[in-house]
Amino acid sequence: MEKHLISVIVPVYNVEKYLDKCIQSLINQTYENIEILLINDGSKDSSLEICEAWKNKDNRIKVFDKKNGGLSDARNYGISHSIGSYLYFVDSDDWVPIYAIEKLYELILEKDADIVCGRIQEVFKRNVVENSTCANFLVEDFDTINSLKKLLYMHGVTNSASAKLYKKELFDGITYPYRKLYEDLGTTYKLFGRSKKIIFTDIIVYYYYKENPYSIVNSNYSSNELDRINFSIEELDYINKEYPHLKDAAVFKLFYEALLTITKIPFNHTDMKYVYDIVKKYKNEVIANRELNKKQKLFCMSSIFGPVGIKTAFKIRNTLYKINMMYK
Repeated sequence: MEKHLISVIVPVYNVEKYLDKCIQSLINQTYENIEILLINDGSKDSSLEICEAWKNKDNRIKVFDKKNGGLSDARNYGISHSIGSYLYFVDSDDWVPIYAIEKLYELILEKDADIVCGRIQEVFKRNVVENSTCANFLVEDFDTINSLKKLLYMHGVTNSASAKLYKKELFDGITYPYRKLYEDLGTTYKLFGRSKKIIFTDIIVYYYYKENPYSIVNSNYSSNELDRINFSIEELDYINKEYPHLKDAAVFKLFYEALLTITKIPFNHTDMKYVYDIVKKYKNEVIANRELNKKQKLFCMSSIFGPVGIKTAFKIRNTLYKINMMYK
């Protein structure tokens, strides 16, 4: 049976502390017919030298050195220079288990799917006990409409470009938005909308490293955070036009992204009114939505108490999450 070439695209920017672990996890993949594209995006540390050293050790590695353009630009550059039939994206401070690409590839072929989505495991230390096998895993397949519904409600799948294997042809005419935050929010729904069948599995195929996920530092707020709002508005417009019966799901998505944005905005910032007006507009509609799970419902109900309630609920949620992770 033919084994297709899979292009693994890794944007690289100032990650000298993490890069070795990332690349090591890729060259150790049990599926070997891969090309690894390391896109150095104008790093100012030794990242480029590390990439070149790995290139000399494994002929599947290709190193590209370009002017800094941000994560989206590096991904787009990698896509345009890839020659594989399938694409897999990895951020250079993360890593993947050795079986990840093989299992995703097996599923995408077996189910004749356009995208297969695996599970992301958040980790808070570099040395974790990784799963060596992935026996007894769940696999579900959905059509376009139900896949979009899962994505909009964030039921078992995230917007992240990572932990997904894509047919390369899906990206014809679709690129990651240049110099924007939350670029996946502006792209993933378009790829789902173009796909006829998407597979979801609970296999851990990606380790996402979070150094300090619990703090909210308002002093670092920038109006660029509104990118997540703008992408969600574009997504709502797209759903209203192409899949109007999913409007409630897209409204929830916009509302939820607005809540998350409020957790970062200082109370006295001019952006607060703009974002909270969105929350007020959709509050009753979203709270009445029966598709939400309990955690989503509770967080959405915090909007009744204004920005203070939203920020407080978010801090409580993250504290409980931190305690839970400590005992795992």
